Amino acid sequence: MDLERVLGTLTPRQRAMVVLRFLEDLPVAEVAGPLGVAEGTVKSQTARGVEALRAVLPAPETPAVPKTSKTREC
Repeated sequence: MDLERVLGTLTPRQRAMVVLRFLEDLPVAEVAGPLGVAEGTVKSQTARGVEALRAVLPAPETPAVPKTSKTREC
C-alpha cells in the first residue's frame, strides 16, 4: 500500500493532523500549538481524516479465533 497516495486523499489540514497525531505520535496540544488551531479543531479534523482514510482503505481481515477446549481442572 502506498501511504503517500492514501494520505494524499485527505485535505492538507487533515493530512497534517493525522500525520502529526498518529505517525509522529504527538498529543493534541502539541499539534494545536504549532498549527495555530484549537485543540477541538485538531480532534475534529483528525476524526474526519481517519474517517476519510477508512473509506479508501480496505477493511482489515478479522483473524480467526482459535477454538479452545473447555476443560475444567479439579
